Amino acid sequence: MADTWQLISDCYNRMLALLNLQLELVNGSVSDENLDEIHRIESDKQQLRTAIDELIKQNGYSLTEHQKQQLIQIIELLQLKTNQLQNQVTALYEENSKSMKQVSTHRKTLKAYGNIQNSDIVSFYFDEKK
Repeated sequence: MADTWQLISDCYNRMLALLNLQLELVNGSVSDENLDEIHRIESDKQQLRTAIDELIKQNGYSLTEHQKQQLIQIIELLQLKTNQLQNQVTALYEENSKSMKQVSTHRKTLKAYGNIQNSDIVSFYFDEKK
């Protein structure tokens, strides 16, 4: 049982390390490569979750009180950091969404007024000067 506990503990600690890496990537310069890496790391974390479930299924789940407390601390830290990551990624997508909406609005406005660069397009609106 001690070996099982050590394996489970190691899996949770690796998940915590991967989560910290994801947070570093989000806090750094955001690029498509970083987002791809965050996604890849998420699949690694899922594999660790599966490994933990398999260990528990194969060996049972009887822990000492000390082990339970350690596990609770790690899980609470994982939850906190996961919430931080989720909030940062959500903010990133909200910011990108606003930028894309501004570009879309700008494009529609240009098109509605005849697209300044193209003289062969008939505009929908005419501004009359008084």
